[in-house]
Amino acid sequence: MIENSNIDRIFFIEPNLIKGMGHVVEFPISLNKYFENSPKIYFNANKNVYSTVRNKIEGLSGRISKTCFEKLDSNGRYFCDDLKNIDNEYHFTSNDLVVVLTSYWNEIMGSYQYLNRIEKNLPGIVLWIHQIYPPSDEFEITIQKKYKQKIKISWKDTLKNIHNKMFLACTPSLKMKHYFDSLVDSKKNMNILPLPYEQSKRTTKDNGDQIKISFLGDGRYEKGLLLFLNAVQDIPGNNKIFIQNISPRGYSSKERKEFDFQLQELIKRDNVIIYNKPRFPDKFMELVLSSSLIVLPYHPYSYDKRVSGIFIQAMRSGIPCVVSEGTWMADEIDRSGSGVVFKYNITRGCKHNSTSLRNAILNATDKIQLLKHRALTNSVSYKKEYSPNNFVDSLLKITD
Repeated sequence: MIENSNIDRIFFIEPNLIKGMGHVVEFPISLNKYFENSPKIYFNANKNVYSTVRNKIEGLSGRISKTCFEKLDSNGRYFCDDLKNIDNEYHFTSNDLVVVLTSYWNEIMGSYQYLNRIEKNLPGIVLWIHQIYPPSDEFEITIQKKYKQKIKISWKDTLKNIHNKMFLACTPSLKMKHYFDSLVDSKKNMNILPLPYEQSKRTTKDNGDQIKISFLGDGRYEKGLLLFLNAVQDIPGNNKIFIQNISPRGYSSKERKEFDFQLQELIKRDNVIIYNKPRFPDKFMELVLSSSLIVLPYHPYSYDKRVSGIFIQAMRSGIPCVVSEGTWMADEIDRSGSGVVFKYNITRGCKHNSTSLRNAILNATDKIQLLKHRALTNSVSYKKEYSPNNFVDSLLKITD
C-alpha cells in the first residue's frame, strides 16, 4: 500500500497531456520522480501523446481519448469508456485511487457514469479542476455576463450528480473554491490541492548588474503579451529583455498588426531576445531561473480566481514578479511583498495599461534587490507548499 494510507495503487490521468509544455507535463514528471521505482503508480496520457513525452515518463500510457475541452457536449461518455478500458486491464479495487490531474465537465460526468455502472470494487476518483471557463479564441465572449451565467448553469448541472467515491478539488485559490462551493452540495465542498512542482536543486543565475526582464508562457490575448511588447519599447537598454512568443492568438486584426510591428521593433534591439518555441519543463526552468524579474500582465477577468503556474515557479525560485491588479497573483504579492502590482484598466485597447505596466517594471527594477530579498525569503514557504510531498499529503487527506 501507499505509505500511511489504505491506498494500494494510484492511477494518474492527464487528459491534456500531448505535448511537452505546461503543467500537463510538469506535474506527471514531478510525481513520477516523487514515486520513483514504485510499482504501484501508473500514468495515463492522451492517446495522441508525443513520443518525446513518453520518453520522459517511464511507463506512460496513452489511453485517454479526448482532452478536457474536446466534445464538451458529449456528457462524459468518452471518459467513461476510457475508465472502463483501464479497469478492464488493471481490474480496479476499492483500495485503488484514480487522480484526474486536469478535470472539466466530461471528466466529472464520465466518472459518475462509470461508478454507477459497476457494482463492486469501486476505486476512489479525485477530480482536480484548474479553471472555470473553457479556452476560447474570442476572449471578449468569455467576459460577457450572459456567457458567464451560461457556464455557471453548466457547472451546476454537472455537479448535481457526485458519487460518494468521487472527490472534487481545485487549485489553491480561495475565490475559485468559494465559486464551486456555492454550486455543490454542502457535503461535497471543494477541496484544495497544491501544485506539485518538482523540487529542483538548481539556483537562480546571477546576471550581475544587468536586470533580465522576462515574459514567459504562451501568447494568447488574456496573458498580456501585446501589453508587454508596448510597455518595454523604451525600457532602458542596460536591462535585458527576454520574450517567449508562443502561439499568439485572440487578437483582432488591428491588434495583430500592432503586435507584429512592436515585435519587429524589439527584434532590432541588441538587448532583446525573442524565443518562438515552447520548452520542455527542465529547459523552461532554465528560463525562469535566469530571470531577474518575471512580468505577468494577465487580464483580471481571466485570472481573478485562477492560479498561475509560472507565478508559483517564480516565487519558489525567489524571483520577483510584476502582476496585474485584481488577480490571484496580486493577492499573493500584497501578502508577500515579492513584486509590484500595476493598475489594469479592463477597457480593451486602453493605452493607459502599457504606461502603467512600464512604470511598474521601472519601479521594480529600481528596487530589485529589495524585491529579490523578499522573494528569496518567501521562497521557503512556497517550496514547501507547492511540492509533490504536500500534494500527496493533501491528496491522502481528501480521500481518507
